[in-house]
Amino acid sequence: MTRSRSLPLRRIAAAKVLLSLALLATTAVGAEPERTDKVGLTVAACPEEFDASLRRILRIELGGLLEVGDAAHAPGREWLEIQCDADVARVTAHDARGERDVQNDLSYDAFPGDAAPRAVALAALEALRAVDPTLAERIEAERAKQPAPEPAAAPVTTPKTKPKPPAQAPEPPRTRTFTRLLLGGAARFYLGGAETTAAGIRSELSFRFAIPLDLGFDIEGSFARHRVSLGSVEARMLSMAAWLGPRAGNDTWSATAALGGRLGVTALSGSATPPAAYAHDVTRATGGPMLVLRGDGAVHALALALVLEAGYAAIGAEGLSGGAAAIGFDGAWLAVSASAGIRW
Repeated sequence: MTRSRSLPLRRIAAAKVLLSLALLATTAVGAEPERTDKVGLTVAACPEEFDASLRRILRIELGGLLEVGDAAHAPGREWLEIQCDADVARVTAHDARGERDVQNDLSYDAFPGDAAPRAVALAALEALRAVDPTLAERIEAERAKQPAPEPAAAPVTTPKTKPKPPAQAPEPPRTRTFTRLLLGGAARFYLGGAETTAAGIRSELSFRFAIPLDLGFDIEGSFARHRVSLGSVEARMLSMAAWLGPRAGNDTWSATAALGGRLGVTALSGSATPPAAYAHDVTRATGGPMLVLRGDGAVHALALALVLEAGYAAIGAEGLSGGAAAIGFDGAWLAVSASAGIRW
């Protein structure tokens, strides 16, 4: 009797031990945070059209893995954070444990039209792959869960119907065009028979084309004066110039080498100190071909320019005193000007 009763007691004790071990294993597993297969998404401060297009592209790429709304920040979930700031999209990918963040900012202002949200979406996927190397396998597994689409009935077409062309890749960003209106000071040095220095004001209207080419026009008014033994000789010159040349650089800065010409009129006048001296006024045409080297910079709508100019006065003018040239606008010339203005 004693032996037969002890056998069931041993079986009951063994069952209790196995049940306790199962409860301990279940508790240990439940204590670890469970990782979900979803990827959260938050988008902030982006234009409405940009936001909608960005979410649509990420939904296509991630499929059922994408989670939006209040559940995006659930524990154990990877999530993407995208915030628009001026012309920069700040993209941050967070891993499921909250231990690693990868940032992949992108200046979407350089992409035309609907290419900007696609570029930001690709940057977000790259950041997400950096925190989760298994993302590609998870996307494939999620797509495998989706039921295969039923074959569509062949459309009835006429012989004239043409198939739709395949979707084209987004075009690369194009160089922006600008119009500049500038105002500044200029100094002009004539190196002919009578070396003359003139100073004045210069106004410019120039155009930056999409191709690497710049075109410009300017109007300049300058003044020069030279004292002589009989009095003084003064010159007032009003000239116009046009130039065209290739450009190198980007939207913020550029350098241009151009060829052009300058043509104007110079009014020469004299004043005589001795009573026996005689002074009179004349007006002459001046001008000739020129070479222009310029550098342009910009801060948003503010445009800045530094221009170096070299030319030769094929048509010149001189002011005489006692039969000798006292002031002259002939021969080679050099000029420098600094300007500021707006661009649009």
